Parts: sequence; structure tokens; C-alpha cells
Amino acid sequence: MEGHYMSALAQMWASTHDDRLKQKMTDVVYAVSSCQVKMGTCYLSAFSSELFDRFEAIKPIWAPYYTIHKDDDMSDFHANTHIPIVIGSQMRYEVIGDPLYKEIGMFFMDLINSSHSYATG
Repeated sequence: MEGHYMSALAQMWASTHDDRLKQKMTDVVYAVSSCQVKMGTCYLSAFSSELFDRFEAIKPIWAPYYTIHKDDDMSDFHANTHIPIVIGSQMRYEVIGDPLYKEIGMFFMDLINSSHSYATG
């Protein structure tokens, strides 16, 4: 849910440059980060990580796979499935200037260009 909210805030901020929206984005990131610190993991989702195993074993799960936004493993995934995430990171870098989000974009492009691209034809 936070991802959709953040996306909406980012798009509104890009249109208005209203500092109140920028502050709301910062507040959400801080809240999510606080949860991650308290849990002792960067994984934060509405469902447990065990659902990955159930899904991959073709067992029923309640959350569709496309809702999993923090899966950084690129093997067996088309790069396009991660592009919206990287675009969001780049936009966050442009909005708040946090170099971590620039690094995410750079890492993604380096990974894709070095080992996950091919030419057909």
C-alpha cells in the first residue's frame, strides 16, 4: 500500500513541487525504515517471506506474485518486471537527493547491461 501512496505523492510533487508532499514522502520512508530496523530485516511486506516458498512450490497463496516489490533476484525474471521499481528509485533520488536511490538505479543498469541482456535476430 505504501508503494502506491508514495507513487501518488511523487507524481503530485512532480506536478506541484509542494514541499508538504515532499515532507509526507520523507515521513513515509522514515516510518517504513523504522519498521525495518525494529524487525531486523529489510524485507517488509503485508505477507511473510514464506509465501515465496509456497508460490514457487505451486501451492495456494493469498497474495499475487506481482505484489512482491522487494524481490531483488533477477534470475528467471524479465528485466521489465523491475523497471517500475527502478524508475521510482530514480524519481526519489531526483526529489530528495538521497544518493542511495541513485545507486539503486546505477546498480540495476550495470546488472542488466553486464549480464541480463541479449540481442535477438
